[in-house]
Amino acid sequence: MRKKKILWMAAAALLALPLGAFTKMDVTRVLLMNDDTNETWAVSGQGYYNTNDEAEVYWNHSSEALPTATQSQPLWQLNVLPGITHTLYQNAYDEDVGAVKLKLWQLNKCRAGSPATLSNANPATARFASGRGRNFIPWSGKHSVAFTGSTLMSQTASFQFAGMISMLNSTNAYVVSPFYTDLGTIYGDAVNGWTACPVSFVIEVATETIDGNTFSATNDVDSLKWRAIPFTVFTVKGKTTVALEAEEVKSFTLNQNSTANANLWGGSFYRFRATLNWREAPIRFRIRRTSLDTTTSNEEGGGNYLILDNILA
Repeated sequence: MRKKKILWMAAAALLALPLGAFTKMDVTRVLLMNDDTNETWAVSGQGYYNTNDEAEVYWNHSSEALPTATQSQPLWQLNVLPGITHTLYQNAYDEDVGAVKLKLWQLNKCRAGSPATLSNANPATARFASGRGRNFIPWSGKHSVAFTGSTLMSQTASFQFAGMISMLNSTNAYVVSPFYTDLGTIYGDAVNGWTACPVSFVIEVATETIDGNTFSATNDVDSLKWRAIPFTVFTVKGKTTVALEAEEVKSFTLNQNSTANANLWGGSFYRFRATLNWREAPIRFRIRRTSLDTTTSNEEGGGNYLILDNILA
């Protein structure tokens, strides 16, 4: 009992630290699916192939293979990677317990990698048989290739290599945050994967996250009592033009249908913000897909993923 209680206390103390206490962006507060070498807030250990369980931060991926091409879905050359369940761990040390492996971000029914097709670097012209183009989310000039976590990408590099979260065609597709005791504002970027197919999502929180018998953080996220919270959505075009799209909603439908991408940065995406100002009590949040593409029975949805990136808390 005492050991498990200490483990929870160690996790709580580590995850509650303010951002100012770190010399780089703490991985408990950001999810990029790649590394970034920004001098002010560097992120490391989040590239897909960072799987060494002795490293400070590492991924554990499930092994589901990628879908195969069919006559009706001929462009399955999406640059996503194997596995649909992904957990980011952090190796930590507590003076009473010793070495501990903390579960940070947990992804269910999500692909990692890029939702772009391998056949064309410009998503606007990378079309499926239905004629639908690809949407995307821009990346920074300090972004590193998702698959190695080391090589820098230019802002005009091929979209194929930008690591993002691609939610499958399932209402059980979600991203769950680490355990926090303080949570101010949640930010993130999102867009529907196909330009002609809307996708909906919600942001939810759970506050009863402690097992009453063991006093430890509950890792069975499906058993938590999740409730939707209001959030605000902005449209971002070309990375510079921002407009309010929806204010204090509990669900939002991503419906970006612009394929006018004469250059790689011509497209639009959405940025969401949820303000909580939660203090000194256990809490977790998750972002969950709530709509299905009914034009296909395939869980991969013919590539109609819900795209997420740049999650900050």
